[in-house]
Amino acid sequence: MILALDTWIYGGLIFSRKSRDSFEVCLERLSLLEHLVQQFKTVQFYGFATLMRLSNSNDATEEQAYWADYGAWIYRYSYLEHFLSVHSDPTLEREWLELQPKIPSIYREDYRQLRERNFRVLESLLTLVTKGIFCLLYLGHDDSGQWGWNVQERLSLKTFIIQKQLQTCVLMYPGADELACTLTIKALLPSTLPLQILHAIPHSEQHITLYEGIPLKDTLAYQAKAVGFELTHRSNNIFAIYSPPFKQQDCFLERESVLDNAPTPFINQVKEHLSQKQVVTIADIHYANGGILWQSLLEDPFWIQLAGYTAWNTTGNTLGMALAWLKAYLNSSPATYLAHLTFLLERLADDGLYQGYLRQKLCEHYSQPVTEQTVEELKQLFHHYFERWAQDLPSSLTLHLKHLSFPWNRFFEIDLQLSLP
Repeated sequence: MILALDTWIYGGLIFSRKSRDSFEVCLERLSLLEHLVQQFKTVQFYGFATLMRLSNSNDATEEQAYWADYGAWIYRYSYLEHFLSVHSDPTLEREWLELQPKIPSIYREDYRQLRERNFRVLESLLTLVTKGIFCLLYLGHDDSGQWGWNVQERLSLKTFIIQKQLQTCVLMYPGADELACTLTIKALLPSTLPLQILHAIPHSEQHITLYEGIPLKDTLAYQAKAVGFELTHRSNNIFAIYSPPFKQQDCFLERESVLDNAPTPFINQVKEHLSQKQVVTIADIHYANGGILWQSLLEDPFWIQLAGYTAWNTTGNTLGMALAWLKAYLNSSPATYLAHLTFLLERLADDGLYQGYLRQKLCEHYSQPVTEQTVEELKQLFHHYFERWAQDLPSSLTLHLKHLSFPWNRFFEIDLQLSLP
């Protein structure tokens, strides 16, 4: 049994930030869960939950309403408070003091209480682990950073895990949306497999990526452990990471300054590994929130041999889902190949073509409403590209756009489903 605990406790990941339920109500739901688990002695229970993010923009779409006016200030206030608790800096201290009257105390305190509730819920989950309720618990810290209240909470939870000696059954690391993928694969396929890393830019593994707050090599190590891969220098399983030589940027927010690192040497390396009958998956993290390799990949029919391609949201999201997909692929049968190929095309169309290119052309801000006219225009654009992609497919297959919608009526999340009848 694999449980999405944010859903069990709050109603979903977004509701973990928006719900007004008290900690006592949340605790009642956990008590019910504990009671249910005790009724099923032969079932193994796995769970995942998230440490509440601290968004740095004035966007209330996924936050409390006051975040629209005060989000960036609350983020900065939190950052400075934590930083100044460790370092002395008169300039930053003055900035912190000047921020206090700008943020209404009622909103500041309300947000602190929401964070406190989430923190206590996660402590309660860890207590359930000590009782043997979960055989494995994943805690993701969502859109983290290097300083802030969320980072302080993470450090406190890490101390709790060490003190209770829970390191073998609790894994806490940067990520959120991919947790369901990584934990499901770990539960279904618990064995550990070898994995060789191919970096487009070797020194980039030392870079701190945009939404994780830690170096790429550390995020990769966490995600590999979560899925069940051991990083080695030689393996037939190749995880190819296309990262930037500079500080990572957001593909949408910094679209005016988007510059590509020349992909040809990297693609040639990928093709060389494929020619040696090795299994290759590509994680495209040159930018966050959008892929850039899709066009270069589709210029050559070799893409059809890939075990996966993702460029999904944050670096943690991309790495985690790509690794989970790779492990599934390595344990699959020929009967599932059509499903794999369909998903590969969906990722190229969604993560690459849409998130990395079309979205920038369609809107000024990702949360602006989507119109019916936009959906129809998109369908025509996709059909145009699919005609070219289909040329690389076996003649017996036809590429179709099965479904296209925007679940939240904004440009950030697209529900794109393809079929290969």
